[in-house]
Amino acid sequence: MASRNVLTTIELVEIITSFQAGVFYDILPWIDNGQMFLKWKDEAIHYKHSRTHFPTNRKSYLNPLCLAILSGDLVVVQRIAKCRPELVAVQSFEYALGTQNQKASEYLIELNGGNFEFEYLDEYKPRTLQFILSVVREDNAELLHILREYFTKQYEHILCECFSLFSKRYLHACTEYLYDIVCDQGTLPPNFVKEAAEFGRFDLIRRLHYDNANFTTDAMDYAAEFGCLKTVIFFHENRTEGCTKRAMDRAACGNHLDIVKFLHFNRQEGCYPDTLLQIVKKRNYTEMVKFLIDHRPENFAHDTLSFAVYGRCKEIIKILLESKRFEFSQDALDVALADDLPDVVLLFAQAYPESIPRETLIQKALKLARFNVAYHLAAVGYPIELPDDMSNCVIRSESLEFFQWLVDQGIPVRQEWVDLAEYYRKPDLVKFFHQTIKHQSKSRSSLLTFFFNFKMQWTKPKESS
Repeated sequence: MASRNVLTTIELVEIITSFQAGVFYDILPWIDNGQMFLKWKDEAIHYKHSRTHFPTNRKSYLNPLCLAILSGDLVVVQRIAKCRPELVAVQSFEYALGTQNQKASEYLIELNGGNFEFEYLDEYKPRTLQFILSVVREDNAELLHILREYFTKQYEHILCECFSLFSKRYLHACTEYLYDIVCDQGTLPPNFVKEAAEFGRFDLIRRLHYDNANFTTDAMDYAAEFGCLKTVIFFHENRTEGCTKRAMDRAACGNHLDIVKFLHFNRQEGCYPDTLLQIVKKRNYTEMVKFLIDHRPENFAHDTLSFAVYGRCKEIIKILLESKRFEFSQDALDVALADDLPDVVLLFAQAYPESIPRETLIQKALKLARFNVAYHLAAVGYPIELPDDMSNCVIRSESLEFFQWLVDQGIPVRQEWVDLAEYYRKPDLVKFFHQTIKHQSKSRSSLLTFFFNFKMQWTKPKESS
């Protein structure tokens, strides 16, 4: 009876249990492979962001407190932290930040008095940056502030270097937070203005402008390159630094036609002679090519036409040829012939009739065994002149179809073709040649007989009456 009285007396039970290690009953499922422990352990193992944390801490991330943090249940976090205070360590705090659990992060700081310490050495800087990016991935500036306080501001140089990383990931709130930090310090990183322009941060550009930050021509150049028309217009209307030829050049290479038009109609810098060449290499910037050809006075690079042919964009080739702004390029024509591009060859022939003799085109095409060009040109009336050496035509897999077409055009088979077909072991072609020669011989014999009889009939003397 005495023992029962002891166990039913709350004060005595508290005294007894205060000297015994243990856990609260309600958190038993989170301890020693309990149901909740197993459930969230599996979640933690497959939690993708944990891989960005420090490898030495991964094992610690699987303790009950970290699993409760991952679950998001603050009550459970508080209960586990109360009965297992040894788990309230730097690893659990970092895990709270990495899992975006702001309430748990604040609670652990309050519980520990902010006495977490971790040494982020310079040789581990890439890992430090990975950890920071894991914390801010949802653009939570409040978590970033907690992290900064945790760093006790001794890693400001690393945080400030994160500006471009945040901007690339469109973490606007965190970028603004970093800007406030550097403003408080009175010094901007060297590339701060450039990166704000590069990543289209118009809000920051305005703040930098009104905060009297130092700008250079690079700012508008980068804004143009990355397609930030609003920023380009703002610089044009509010700044005096202007831009360089790189602005239009880079905007054109990025296919930002609206920016190229704005720069053309509102500024005088222009672009480079090889700007059009760089665009032509992109192959599909047709509207940009047409605008520059129609509006820009630069003497564009002579090689532009050749690269247009390399790119096989007929629309762009046509624009360049019809502009009559380029001298005839034999190299470009040779590329069109070599690539078997009949439409392009015909465009060249029409654009430069004085430089391309009609009778040589099919001959040049067949010297390279470019049958499509030959078929196309013959169909529109170009004379069929054959090269002396037909070896390339014979060895092609389509040689039989080609020589059949040639015979249909009234070209007689030559003995040297037969010799080539036999030499290159083309039995089907040899057979066709022999059949054709035999047929041609019969036709020639029949024709001679006809003319002979016709002549004899008209030359036979008439009988006297």
